[in-house]
Amino acid sequence: KKSSTSPEVVVWKQGAQLEGRKFKYHRNTIKFHINDTISHKFFWQPLKEKLQNGTTVYLSCDGVFNKVNFNSLYEAATHRFVIDDFRLRQVSNTRELVGQESVAKSSVNAASLFGFADFNLGATDVVSQNTKRGLARSFGFDGEDIPVLPATEKEIDEIEQLLKTNQWEATSFKKSNATEENIKKANNPKLIHIATHGFFLSDLDMEDNENSELNSNPLFRSGVLLAGAGASRDALLSQEDGVLTAYEAMNLNLDQTELVVLSACETGLGEVRNGEGVYGLQRSFLVAGANTVLMSLWQVDDVATQQLMNAFYSFWLKGAEKHEAFRNAQLSMKEKYQVPYFWGAFVLIGN
Repeated sequence: KKSSTSPEVVVWKQGAQLEGRKFKYHRNTIKFHINDTISHKFFWQPLKEKLQNGTTVYLSCDGVFNKVNFNSLYEAATHRFVIDDFRLRQVSNTRELVGQESVAKSSVNAASLFGFADFNLGATDVVSQNTKRGLARSFGFDGEDIPVLPATEKEIDEIEQLLKTNQWEATSFKKSNATEENIKKANNPKLIHIATHGFFLSDLDMEDNENSELNSNPLFRSGVLLAGAGASRDALLSQEDGVLTAYEAMNLNLDQTELVVLSACETGLGEVRNGEGVYGLQRSFLVAGANTVLMSLWQVDDVATQQLMNAFYSFWLKGAEKHEAFRNAQLSMKEKYQVPYFWGAFVLIGN
């Protein structure tokens, strides 16, 4: 305790409230584009009191802290967001800070890009009681069809052009080619970018779901939707169902992959249990070997996301370190959109 090198303990005294109503309030301010002047005091202030502005802060989160983007917290007294005064680096585990030799990453600048998936494989009414029994609704969508994301086509096209201009080998998979099968075939590309719908099924979502597989394993409750996710079994072109779950993502071959970008809604969420961390896509891609994962913590605006991603890749490909490139992209977006809903959904986790 008295040693100058020993850690200092900072206690968040209202843990139960942070996990409950204080987090719900924070999420509602994001959802309804309300200026949140309260959450900074409870989620960030206890740590800020120990830090100097300009500090680089490494975060290894647990519990509710996995669901808060600290960069987006606003301090009313100074009229500044956390991102304005600190450089945050989020790691999945504190072992990443020890300086262990990292696994060699791919020396070939190859990228696999997935987006603008044809969820229904061209059919107009493929989800019914006799096919997938309204699976679209169980993923949180109104109606029986999974809505298309037209902005993701522009997102993929612009990123592909940026990469090729910088001498990358970029391959895009769109519409009926944006399949689960093609993602599973990816063999250690340096970059994987997935622009689509993400999903997270909470315990409440599962109450009326009869799928025992989903109920039994939290790793089946989060994932991304790809081509065929809303199609009947008869319409599918392979044995895959178009839903890449966190469980399946763990088995991808990504030992030499530097970055996985999940440009999708709620891809950062998973079953959160204190002491056990997040069972979700972010951890699954890291377990599969990816060095870093960029992901979202709440439902995102697809146009703003396309602009954010374009800015991030522009900074990164110009030579900026990827954490700094992403911070610069968020700061540039913050000048266009003041509320964090549009610029603060994504977090970068890993080395």
